[in-house]
Amino acid sequence: SRLMGGLPYSRYVFQFILSTDERGCSGLEHRNSTTIRLSSLEVMKDVRSAASIISHEFFHLWNVKRITSAAFRPLNYQQEARTESLWWFEGVTSYFADLALLRSGVWSVEEFLRHQAREIERLQENPDRLRTTLAQASWRVWQNGLAGPGISYYNKGQLLGLLLDVMIRKATRNEKSLDQVVHYLYHTYAEADRGIGDDEWADILRQAVGKDFTAFLDRYLYGVAELPYQEILAFAGLSAVVQTKPTPSIGAIRIIGPRNRVFSLEETSAAGRAGLRRNDLILRIDDQAFKGEAGLYEWVGKKTIGDTVRLLISRDGVQWPLTVAVEKREQISCTLSLSPNPDSMTLAIRNSLLSGP
Repeated sequence: SRLMGGLPYSRYVFQFILSTDERGCSGLEHRNSTTIRLSSLEVMKDVRSAASIISHEFFHLWNVKRITSAAFRPLNYQQEARTESLWWFEGVTSYFADLALLRSGVWSVEEFLRHQAREIERLQENPDRLRTTLAQASWRVWQNGLAGPGISYYNKGQLLGLLLDVMIRKATRNEKSLDQVVHYLYHTYAEADRGIGDDEWADILRQAVGKDFTAFLDRYLYGVAELPYQEILAFAGLSAVVQTKPTPSIGAIRIIGPRNRVFSLEETSAAGRAGLRRNDLILRIDDQAFKGEAGLYEWVGKKTIGDTVRLLISRDGVQWPLTVAVEKREQISCTLSLSPNPDSMTLAIRNSLLSGP
């Protein structure tokens, strides 16, 4: 409310569905409400585990339900509505959701930085970041799905939002920020009942903050250049340390549910090449039972590069054995912290970024 200058509703409803069959969470925004599925097991362990998705879905109240793409106007559920701008509508929503948790006191500064560091690790461990642009990831979701190959526009979009926020503050000597971009979109587009075209972002930034970010967007939204975390975050008095170490791996595999269902995996990874597919159930590894994604990674992590592991999977009710080579993977570790002794402008940028309007 403080960020946006008020709340655009008289009544807002959170609808929660507590599930015991799968871990993780999901949500769907509506104009004045949201429906959120949560794992009851995770909520019982730590109710604050639900904070991120609740904040994300609530910010959709503005970003998506009012500030929205031209492709969604009018919204027709019987046909595709492709857009290159989901990096903003989902990724930047995640960024502001995290800022809201920080600025409201739900998260500490350390927790906020730790969450951004995890997003950096996730992106840097995805080799598709060097092949798929953020705009392409958004456009292709119709054929690939959220768990398909490529990069996540949630993940990289959130990081692009963070870096763009810092760059705006740096370029305007902390007089403008990404906050002003959201305000501009709300007053210029949402209040006028206009949708945003995919080709309007450079002009939107120019109008909102008075600076030209065309080259920035060309490199990091429409190109595959590595995001310069250390360089840009230093402008906000934040230190980013990214380290790599070789680790045994059969690929990045996301597993959900008590039956160890494969939600996503890299098709070019060792497991993918051996025949593992989305929606397979991994029953055993080396004839041993295991618990979830963490159990799988723990078992593989004890192996030596060059070994093999045996997976017993179930697909369409039929069990299959797979032999998977253990390969070397560069594990990414990122730490974000407050830089000591920043100059006055850098300190001002950091303080306003973390504390908000």
